Amino acid sequence: MKGKDYKPLSWFGKVALVVNWFFVAALLLAYMATYIDPVSFSYLPFFGLFYPVSLFSNLFFVVFWLLGRRKYFLISFVAILIGFSHLSHFVQFSFIGHGIESKEKELNVMSYNVRLFDLYNWTQNKYTRNEIFKFLEEEDPDIICFQEFYHQHPSRPWNFPTRDTLTKILQAKYYAEGYTVSVSHSQFFGLATFSKYPIVNSEHLRFENDHNNSFLFSDIKVDEDTIRVYNAHIGSARFSQADYGAIGTEGNFKTWPHQETNENSQIVARLANAYVKRSIQTQQLLSHSTQSPFPVIIGGDFNDTPVSYNYNCLTQHYIDAFTQSANGTGGTYCPIPLLRIDYILHSDFFNSFGFTTHQQKLSDHKAISTTIEF
Repeated sequence: MKGKDYKPLSWFGKVALVVNWFFVAALLLAYMATYIDPVSFSYLPFFGLFYPVSLFSNLFFVVFWLLGRRKYFLISFVAILIGFSHLSHFVQFSFIGHGIESKEKELNVMSYNVRLFDLYNWTQNKYTRNEIFKFLEEEDPDIICFQEFYHQHPSRPWNFPTRDTLTKILQAKYYAEGYTVSVSHSQFFGLATFSKYPIVNSEHLRFENDHNNSFLFSDIKVDEDTIRVYNAHIGSARFSQADYGAIGTEGNFKTWPHQETNENSQIVARLANAYVKRSIQTQQLLSHSTQSPFPVIIGGDFNDTPVSYNYNCLTQHYIDAFTQSANGTGGTYCPIPLLRIDYILHSDFFNSFGFTTHQQKLSDHKAISTTIEF
């Protein structure tokens, strides 16, 4: 190998080396993005977003240089090793089927962004909604955190019930709601948490920098214990249909009532602004949840990848259930398969096992669930 290393690179090899260094730099900047607040530099998180691309590109170059018997493979190899801990946030392989035997109680917890039960897909909405109902009835979770939940008053001229149906078909009869948008005081958009166990206290709090995003906490009495469950929807970039078209996906059939349509794509600006917004919202959520008098479970759509500053802040206080018992990459955003932006986190008071990313594509997000022990 040594002799080959001193043989001059061909023009193709030189180009490959330049490209290799580019992806090494991109990977190292992705690692940096987990430590630098987007409020200080709103464009650095883009490298975290593209972490899978940078990672696989570096893996490719490790193989490429090894096949060519060149020591240049060390460039990418060392870069991957530097951020090796991030791999466990991106992909997991678990072989433990159950938790700790000494634990007494088990709760199956689910988080699901249901995209308004497909409300605005006029020709298919009731079919999709009913399929979601069927899925939930089969899974029968103990606690469900819904984001982009929709409820309407029975006085509406057209019939699209959600909450009332769920209380009939699910064993989770207790619920708490928090709505950020209402239309004509009869259509409501926001968060809902359903539970098989009594909800003894709850409060809905809107984020200070965007009242269309919020979190809802519910104190749930499980036998003699009380736990606090947070349901959070942290700010998205709110892509327009033009933005979805630019990245080659269909996006939503219709924007939310509080969103404006836009024929021009502004992806970069929207993402940069969203990174800053989410950083502030995450800190507001943490400042509240870390003061909880009860053990905490957080379920929600955080709109950030595991290679991000906000994820790093959250996992300094809570355990990501995915890292405990998932299998595979666990992407939750359907238009981009490897993108994991939905999470269930919990205090170290709990143990978790059986993390599942459900494969039903009834929304633009996949449901996730895990079993919590305590």
